[in-house]
Amino acid sequence: SGQDFDLRSRWGSYDYTKLELALLGVHQTSNATVAVTALEAVRSRGLLWDEEALRAGFASVRWPARVEVMGTTPLIVVDGAHTPASASALVEALRRAAPDGWARATLILGVSSDKDIGGLLERLAPVADRLLLTRSRHPRAADPEALAAHPALQGREVRVVPEVAEAVRLARASAAPDDLIVVAGSLFVAAEARYALLPASERPLD
Repeated sequence: SGQDFDLRSRWGSYDYTKLELALLGVHQTSNATVAVTALEAVRSRGLLWDEEALRAGFASVRWPARVEVMGTTPLIVVDGAHTPASASALVEALRRAAPDGWARATLILGVSSDKDIGGLLERLAPVADRLLLTRSRHPRAADPEALAAHPALQGREVRVVPEVAEAVRLARASAAPDDLIVVAGSLFVAAEARYALLPASERPLD
């Protein structure tokens, strides 16, 4: 549901204790640190703001498809990680958020053909007990059949599911309450998965 952290200036110009951040991942505390540093800099130039507003903003911020928890039984996480660096950040966030692990992990993965596919697979595949390879409706989407043949997936439990919504349905249908389902590899895939996971009343108009 979030995290809290302390932030102190090395120059002693500010000191914040237990800032609550409604985003997961150590990388998000780094982003928050940049935001506070920028705010402190502009305050010295005359832009006024108060700590209450800062805390309220951090506690309520939402960033769809960035280590976004879409369900808890099983744990369902949607993330738009589409570079090796963002994939590594996702893996670290998952391990910190669930230090005791999970029973079985399913990775729903779809990537764009112009990305570092090998780098993504090498970082994300080890998290998963099985992979459901899919593709978004975007024209740059990589062929999941080609992904299945990648050397990084040799010996892994892999299934090709052409449509994202169907991959989500299959993953949920076979998941136990203490399982993990992760959707990653592309912001386009993450968006389609979010749509499939949202209640009908919360879905944006097509």
